[in-house]
Amino acid sequence: ESMAGEPPRVFPWCTLALVAGALGTQLVVLLGNLNTASVMDEMGSSTGGWSKVGVGVAKALQDDLDVVMNNVSSMLLEGMEHVAFVQDALDSMLSMAGNITDDAVKNSTELSLLQKEGPAGLSMLQMGQAVGASSHNATDIMAGLTPLIMQAVHNVLENVDAQVMEALDALLAKLRPALDQVARWVVKFGDKIQAGLETFTVTLDLVQKLFDQVMAQLNGRGANEEEMLNQTFALFDSNQNGYITAEDLHQVADLYSMTAFQGEKADILVKKYDEDGSGQIGKEEMRKLVNDPSIPSAMPVMLRTYARRLAEISGNVAAARQRDEVALAVTDYLTLVCAKNMTKVGWIADRLGNNSLPMEFTADVLVQLCLTEDDPGRLTSISAGQVVVGEMYRLHPDATLASLDLLSNTTFWDEAGFDVRDQPTCVEHIAGWVSKAASMLREHDSLLQVAVASNGQTTQEADLHARTLEAMPEVAGQLARESVSLFIMERQHRELRRNRQLFHSGTHKMLLAQLTGGLSVKAATSGNSEVTRAAKMGEMARPETLEFAQWLALNASETARERQQMCFEYSSESSSAMDTFATQVKSLVAGVQSFLDLMDKYARPGEITKLEKTIEEFAEKGMRDVMSLVENKLVALLNNSGPALEQAVRTAAHSAGERIGKQLGMALGSPLGEALEPAVKEVVKEMTNSSMGADNIVGQKLSKEIGDFVANMTSDAIAKQTGDLLENLVDSALGAGSGAATDLLKQVSDRFAPKPVSASLLQTARTRFHADYHRTHTSRRLRDQVEAFEGVSLDKMLLEMQGSRAENPVEDVANALTGAWSGLISMLQGLVHTLPAAVSSLKFARREVSKLSSNLDHIFSTFEDRGPSIFDGIAGLYRNLWLAYFIAMVPLNIMVLYYACWAGGYFGGPQPIPEVDAEGVAPRSFREKCTLCYGSVSSGFQKFHDTSLCFWSVVLLMQAFVLVIFIASIVMCILAGIKAFVLSGCEQVYILGDTTVCTGALDNIRNFVSSFAVGVDGLSLDMVCEEERLLTCDLIRRKMATSGGLTVVASFVASMISLQLIVDSALRHEQARWRRAAHALYLKEAAADEGPAAASSTGAA
Repeated sequence: ESMAGEPPRVFPWCTLALVAGALGTQLVVLLGNLNTASVMDEMGSSTGGWSKVGVGVAKALQDDLDVVMNNVSSMLLEGMEHVAFVQDALDSMLSMAGNITDDAVKNSTELSLLQKEGPAGLSMLQMGQAVGASSHNATDIMAGLTPLIMQAVHNVLENVDAQVMEALDALLAKLRPALDQVARWVVKFGDKIQAGLETFTVTLDLVQKLFDQVMAQLNGRGANEEEMLNQTFALFDSNQNGYITAEDLHQVADLYSMTAFQGEKADILVKKYDEDGSGQIGKEEMRKLVNDPSIPSAMPVMLRTYARRLAEISGNVAAARQRDEVALAVTDYLTLVCAKNMTKVGWIADRLGNNSLPMEFTADVLVQLCLTEDDPGRLTSISAGQVVVGEMYRLHPDATLASLDLLSNTTFWDEAGFDVRDQPTCVEHIAGWVSKAASMLREHDSLLQVAVASNGQTTQEADLHARTLEAMPEVAGQLARESVSLFIMERQHRELRRNRQLFHSGTHKMLLAQLTGGLSVKAATSGNSEVTRAAKMGEMARPETLEFAQWLALNASETARERQQMCFEYSSESSSAMDTFATQVKSLVAGVQSFLDLMDKYARPGEITKLEKTIEEFAEKGMRDVMSLVENKLVALLNNSGPALEQAVRTAAHSAGERIGKQLGMALGSPLGEALEPAVKEVVKEMTNSSMGADNIVGQKLSKEIGDFVANMTSDAIAKQTGDLLENLVDSALGAGSGAATDLLKQVSDRFAPKPVSASLLQTARTRFHADYHRTHTSRRLRDQVEAFEGVSLDKMLLEMQGSRAENPVEDVANALTGAWSGLISMLQGLVHTLPAAVSSLKFARREVSKLSSNLDHIFSTFEDRGPSIFDGIAGLYRNLWLAYFIAMVPLNIMVLYYACWAGGYFGGPQPIPEVDAEGVAPRSFREKCTLCYGSVSSGFQKFHDTSLCFWSVVLLMQAFVLVIFIASIVMCILAGIKAFVLSGCEQVYILGDTTVCTGALDNIRNFVSSFAVGVDGLSLDMVCEEERLLTCDLIRRKMATSGGLTVVASFVASMISLQLIVDSALRHEQARWRRAAHALYLKEAAADEGPAAASSTGAA
């Protein structure tokens, strides 16, 4: 209630409504931004969750896929060793079968003559036996030798066959687990899982890039620019000369795929920031260059690429187990760091030369440095080999020369599994590096004197040594070329000698022709040089080498992690825009798919069973085929000589008859001459009438001549008759033998049937013939002669029934072979062609696994360490900022409401300004000074707050306040745009917004790598998506969508209401000013009325 005469009090309902609206909208803005801060907290948790997923995938790849690949590679390498052993065992089997057969033939006079001289040799032996009346016939001996030879071959082949089958069983035992795993990989890397894996890695990339964008926009650039400058200067200085030129930038563009430095851009940048015009950029000038707006994030892109490559190499070094893998990984490390960190190059060069590592491994590293010298994937343009060898020679010259000497040995190249054809080029390169290192060392006189003193050499000797080193490359290369030529020639001669020793006779060649196509098993399966090379390169590294590799891997991994964190701190991003896990996964899948394509023949369902059946069939029928060929070789030896031998026997019989006739004639001629001698003498005596004894001489001679003449005539007649008689007897015997042979036709035909034959052809024929023919009265000699023709007659009869020829029975047997040998040869050919390439492809895929695993681990472990803390820090700062803003807005709005109420007459309302006392007392103490200051301020607020100057000053302040609110609304719009951008990126990524899809994706990863787990607690995959906040888009969608709308709308409404409060405050100011004036007028009138009243009361008194 106002006093009588005072202006009435007016409550500022409009102002109250405006203040309430302003506070309400500010509260909505606060709640929306607190919601945004909560989303940032959730994103921090989601960052940690997805980091755990990435680290889990990395660990599973390393512990599961890499280990399995290493095991499969080892099994395939052992399988290749068994393939080589099987090749040699099969060659030995055929060689021993031929040796036993040929030795038996050689030790049998009859078979030897038949094989060497043919039918003539055997007929000569038969005639000799006929004349000598031997009790044993040659064909009888041959018929008896056949089963003996077969039994001897069988006994020997049984032992060899057992060894072959043991080798084949061992081969299958090694290949079966590997092929089973390959079959599982065919399923694992099927189209469905590949599609799921690709979707998952794309999601992983999206999540990472999403978090990177948010952190880069909200967190900004770090304060470690100086450290980044020091680390990247060496990378820009590709020639290591202490400054950067346009050429260096061009090389950086090529090595790091930085298109910003391509073309003329590099020259433009150098000219722009080259302050002294030298064409060279120093470190301070580089500071300006890398901050040029046209090449944003140049330093983090380069250093991150270097760190990523270093992480990949650390993964390869850690995963390497075989000697060639370790050497190649160490070479990659040296190639990378030689352009940036010579200290570490010196450490490794010292290890390579101080005998702490095997010299063979040092030589392997030098070879790999040579072979990778022109690798286009290197991140340096300098010669890593020259740098490393230079350091080795500086630290350990003797060990360096010893390694070069070892590399000059072609045998070492072959035993290490390298291609000997690369030796001349690499030896010449490495010798050139050594020569250049020696000449550089020679230029430093002090170092040269130290070396001379330490080696006990004179300066002249050292100069001679240096000149020798200068001439070394060309000489070493020429010597290496000669050594390689001799080695290849010697290897060919060894193979030729081997083949000659194993296969030198007709039986050997016959077995090879029928079973392996005329070649040895090793040659028929395309040799085993590639198998041997792959097996040698797959040797396990020595323990000291593996220990060195683990040390190097840990060092490289820690360095890569430090560089990654450095880039993260500088740019608030964990990777560059072009770095994607999806690309690496595609490379991994391509490597594995290449391996599976090579092994597809053996990975299909049932193929392993086919391998087993091939081996089982060989075990059952392989030796039988060899036995059949050996037996029929002996049969062919007799059959091919049969017709000629028959005619030879007839001729021998006729000749024997003639000799018998001549002997009979001679037996008759001598007695006849003796009987005629007395008569002849008497006739001569009568005719000559001589008494001198001439009749005795003439009678003796004449009787002898007459006896000889009669004997000759008699012997010719008897000989012809006797020869004809014996020849007729042979024909009769042959007819009887043919009749007996007809009864044996059924039994003999079993020899050509596919079922096993229990006895040989000659043995069966001989037994049956003796049972039937022993009852005849033909002489034993003629019976034995007939028996020699049994095989010929039977073969002719059988082949006539089969409609085929009888000239070469071995061909018929070859047609009836079981195919066990051809099946096994085909299997070995496939393995020899497939396994080396498959092992090489699997090693490449394994390197890709190690690269991906290491990259995932380094990036997401850094993400896990830094990401959540960054989001938490941003969320806390954002939350506190808006809380402070709201807290500041509340009293201001309350003060406006208070002012409006006061201007309306409440809280005492505007009062007249009292007169100021002109006189004052100066303050003396500190308390008096503070009291005076307070009094002056409060007097100003009390007396001058409604003056025009004070009012418009407050209006200006209020306008600034409204401007702040408007700026805040603009910020809200920007944040809303970011939220909308984030939400639009989430629309098509169902994994980030649906629990079922997310869990299915994790299950797909589990199917790919069975040891996959998220976090150390090993949560169930059904719970991971919720517990680890993996549904990032769902979190953003639920909170950011509403907060964006609320904050934008409410902030603009708050701005408009605040502007209206300024206008309302102006009205209240006018109200207060007029109220104060009215109140002053009232007081003045009251005082004027009080004066007359007082006077009248005084007068009345």
